[in-house]
Amino acid sequence: MTIDLKYTGMHLDRGDVLRRSTETLDQFWNHEQCRVLPVLENRNLFSIDPLLNGQVEASICLRSELSPFLEKAEHRTFLGVYDKTPHFSVEIHAEFQEELTAYVSGKFIDLRSVGPQLEKNTAALLAYARALTYWQRHNRFCSLSGHALKATHGGHVLECSDPECGHTIYPRTDPAVIMLVERVDENGIRKCLLGRHPNWTPKAVSTLAGFVEPGESLEEAVRREVLEEAGIHVGKVSYIASQPWPFPSSIMLGFIAQATSAEITLDTHELAEADWFSKSDLQSFGEWGEESDRYKLPRGDSISSYLIHHWLNSPDCE
Repeated sequence: MTIDLKYTGMHLDRGDVLRRSTETLDQFWNHEQCRVLPVLENRNLFSIDPLLNGQVEASICLRSELSPFLEKAEHRTFLGVYDKTPHFSVEIHAEFQEELTAYVSGKFIDLRSVGPQLEKNTAALLAYARALTYWQRHNRFCSLSGHALKATHGGHVLECSDPECGHTIYPRTDPAVIMLVERVDENGIRKCLLGRHPNWTPKAVSTLAGFVEPGESLEEAVRREVLEEAGIHVGKVSYIASQPWPFPSSIMLGFIAQATSAEITLDTHELAEADWFSKSDLQSFGEWGEESDRYKLPRGDSISSYLIHHWLNSPDCE
């Protein structure tokens, strides 16, 4: 089965071995076809076509074209090579924002707001650039010595600048479980559990999710989160798929979980509402963001949406 999830399927060769040579990285940076992905405060650069209803396109620019805007750029990071073309990301200095966005007829946009309309490979590449830039920007000083950290290995490793310390850190990814919980009711109808976070708009629901705690297996995290948030006990847990989620630095691990109880008891700090929904119920749901009184499915770029559609299309689903 092909699993088609946004922010996966990047074509780029990450080039781990290539990162180790500063000479190679300098040659790549000066390559005539070198491409640069600008990032500014967690936002990626997009050009906007006014003739196509404001359709956005990722700005993956020739480095030579961006030279005037790279004077104070930070966090030059080697992303990898695609079709013999090196790709880098850079953090653009805020003073160049207006001029650069005018140059590409676009603006810096939060990837989450446009991710669903992007081609999968492009979305994955932008997410990769965003994640590394975020990590670098939030790790400027050594947690042991207090000295500044310096980037090595093309921006994928940060080392303490104090030679007596030598502390090294690597990009962090926080694992989170996300699960569609199902049960068969007293009438033999298969249903799934969906809930709404207190900060979401009314009727916007999703599968339950939560971070994995230290010393906890993924299956244990699924059972704990469902019990804590909805008061539902879970038995069998089956892995389905994973999705990078650099908002800011997670990976979502998707499961189908079998409920062994039915009565919902909400933790109102985590869920404003939750209920069991059948396949026929879900057919009447609207889309995330629409203005209506209907329940809304999760955003199309999320693994939550994938899990729901996987459940709907499974042969044993009512």
